[in-house]
Amino acid sequence: MRKTKLLIAVFLGLVCSKVSASETIQLAFEQTPLAEAVSFFSETSGLDVSIPEGFNPSITIHQIADDYRQAIEKIAVAAGLIAIDVPTGFELRNRAERFGVLVIDLKHREAEQVLNLVERTTNFGAMAFAWTNVVSPAPALGDWSGDGVDDLAVGGGTGG
Repeated sequence: MRKTKLLIAVFLGLVCSKVSASETIQLAFEQTPLAEAVSFFSETSGLDVSIPEGFNPSITIHQIADDYRQAIEKIAVAAGLIAIDVPTGFELRNRAERFGVLVIDLKHREAEQVLNLVERTTNFGAMAFAWTNVVSPAPALGDWSGDGVDDLAVGGGTGG
């Protein structure tokens, strides 16, 4: 198996060293640890590539890339990662690091308060029996009684 990896590395090195604008890069790794594949890529391309610490899955990839950027993106995808441009080359990161949280205020345009759909409260739990049989409950929060305190009103079809 070690000879196979070495042969693949030599092959990749020969192919990458001959790359010009019109040639392609042949990626051929068979159950190769990501660190080795990235090392081979760095040696042949001259670009630094970092991977998450302690993350070194075996990858299998048999694809053609048009340039070094596309090649490292394909290696990253084979490992379940994404490739990010950095000044010295590339950084492979977990996909989850790219996601953020989008907070949206949900309120009626004339409402003074924003309905909090994230925070859970037990304040209305005792009244759940009142809408248990309502097919499509439609809760509404507001000062419906006019006493200056928010009220919970639930309406909807009774299914009958």
